[in-house]
Amino acid sequence: MSVDLPRLLAVVQEAASRAKQTFNQGEFAVHEKAKGDWVSTADAEVEAFLKNELSELCPQAQFLGEEGGLSSAPTSQGSAQDSAPLTWVVDPIDGTANFVRGIAHFCCVVALVDANQEPVIGLIVDPCREESFWAVKGQGAWFNGRALAATIDRPPMESLLAVVTPKPTSPIANALQLWLPGAVRSFGGIRRSGAMALDLAWLAAGRMDAFAGFDLDPWDVVAGSLLVREAGGQYQDRTLRIHRNNSTGVRRIAAAAGQQCLDALCALDGLVSNAAVR
Repeated sequence: MSVDLPRLLAVVQEAASRAKQTFNQGEFAVHEKAKGDWVSTADAEVEAFLKNELSELCPQAQFLGEEGGLSSAPTSQGSAQDSAPLTWVVDPIDGTANFVRGIAHFCCVVALVDANQEPVIGLIVDPCREESFWAVKGQGAWFNGRALAATIDRPPMESLLAVVTPKPTSPIANALQLWLPGAVRSFGGIRRSGAMALDLAWLAAGRMDAFAGFDLDPWDVVAGSLLVREAGGQYQDRTLRIHRNNSTGVRRIAAAAGQQCLDALCALDGLVSNAAVR
């Protein structure tokens, strides 16, 4: 697998620039997909642009977009990759709720994952700050061309934790009634930005010390997970049991610059399970 990284970065930056232009003009329609979950016409337009451009960069890859779902590779290579393909995973505008309210905190997210669903390339572009984050598996992570190293192992009480709370209709919303106060007591500060990919990018860049989210989709975390790992941070994807009599669970993402913060997040897992199985 070989992808022209400078060209890929330029494509994602162009997509992010298009989102920002639409944001500045305010010319888009919005509808609610579910309670607390919005989509704009800009999301669909940026995703269509990315789908077209990425298919040229890596024709053998499938495409998974938040808005359009999964589509097969535009060309068949007649190889073993047809049964175990690469996949582009895309969130055209992460932070749509911010976007539609005029809050300049959103980004464009693209990852390329292998047949094992492991990210091999991840890019997150924030057009409002003109900041680009990217990582390549085994080769490191960068911010605007500068290598990243998120390796400061601060004690949790000296650390900032970025959180992603569930939608109002989530089955685990009530389970977090114990988790959130526990997190407040465990960390020096908590931030909820509304753009989870940027939370992970900022963790990789040292602006945050830890991250926690529940029941997130692949386009929310795969690019950021690679950034955190390649910057030297910790990343953990785990399923927590939430029902007493069956195996139903909730996916919990925890990431941290150092082991102390990761341990503090893991210590909170029981608060979710205990609240949910009552």
